[in-house]
Amino acid sequence: MGSAQVCKVSLCLAEWPRILNNTGRVNVGQGALMTVRGVGASLSPAIGGWIAQEIGFAAAFMILGSFSIISIVLRSVFIKTLKPACAP
Repeated sequence: MGSAQVCKVSLCLAEWPRILNNTGRVNVGQGALMTVRGVGASLSPAIGGWIAQEIGFAAAFMILGSFSIISIVLRSVFIKTLKPACAP
């Protein structure tokens, strides 16, 4: 797992309980987050191997690396929506 993914996951894990605070769904939210993370970790080697076999290793790194960049951009765009929900 790259440093960008570690940072993204740790930020997400830190915000998730505050967003769902007093809703009775904190455990469901954390379970959903960890499920999506596990699915991504499971599929990434298979998708990367397929792309590397079909196109090449450089393309596989670029395509799979772009997913991290896209998630950082999405977080940057939607942080204004999350800030009110994360306020103490």
